[in-house]
Amino acid sequence: MDKILEAVVMSSYPNNVKQGLVRRVIEAAKQPMDSEQCWSMLELSTKLYLLGDTKYKREIGKEVLEVYGHYHPEEFEEFFNVRFLLSLLQEGYGPLGKRSHYVLDYIQLGLQFVLESPSANSIFGLLRIEVLRKVCERPSPKQCAKISKLLIQHPQCIPVGKHQVLFCQQLIRCIRQFQCVSEGEEDIMEFLEQVNKVSGLLQRIWRTQTSVILPSLKELFTIISSTETRNDLMYLVFLVTNIFIAGAHPCLAEEQEAPSNALASVVQFVPLELMDGVIRNLTNDDSITDVQMMTAIGR
Repeated sequence: MDKILEAVVMSSYPNNVKQGLVRRVIEAAKQPMDSEQCWSMLELSTKLYLLGDTKYKREIGKEVLEVYGHYHPEEFEEFFNVRFLLSLLQEGYGPLGKRSHYVLDYIQLGLQFVLESPSANSIFGLLRIEVLRKVCERPSPKQCAKISKLLIQHPQCIPVGKHQVLFCQQLIRCIRQFQCVSEGEEDIMEFLEQVNKVSGLLQRIWRTQTSVILPSLKELFTIISSTETRNDLMYLVFLVTNIFIAGAHPCLAEEQEAPSNALASVVQFVPLELMDGVIRNLTNDDSITDVQMMTAIGR
């Protein structure tokens, strides 16, 4: 069956002609079949989803994966295993690099079919480690947004304990370097969506784990009080008001060396009842110099 599907998808026939044949293969996939045939189809659908050079091929790959996830859960669980996911995240898939956003999309797609499986906890544990490793590598805004989307949908994969504190701090470090490299309206809107997705993940974590907020804000203060950058940003509270209410764009930072204006998206989620404590903590911290404090205020 996998050979038939591959021949149809790769043929030169118009997509509307292919679709009828593909539908027959997909309907047949809902019937009982042996494990070997299931694995062959899962391998092909994974290949189409991750390496397909057209949207049509990726959509067929996605549809086949979903059918096998629904109708052949045991075989899907065996295929979608920890070793395979680790390989995807650390090595990529064939010519597809590990930083491709398709890798995270694929994992998010497959997770829904193993949430109640015996291997679920092992997969969650792996992803907690791997998402922390990824944010430490300073991924792009798009990659960060993909990570955030996955974790918002599957909070079981959010790092826990001390790793959660480190994860939030590193996520703020990622936001610090976010820059919009285009002035096109569509690109700016996409960038804003990515920023909001990442800061939204921080909000979700802070809402359930308030003990993480203070270490996160200390990391934020360290960034905005640094005297090593050449250009100042607007004061962050001013940014929150003007960027997210008045409609200015946080991607319009003057230079790469300065912390990104996108950091303002983080401030809006700090609970007001904690602000007095945060300010007292900062003003009473002997390790903070006057120069750092003035630099932070000036931004």
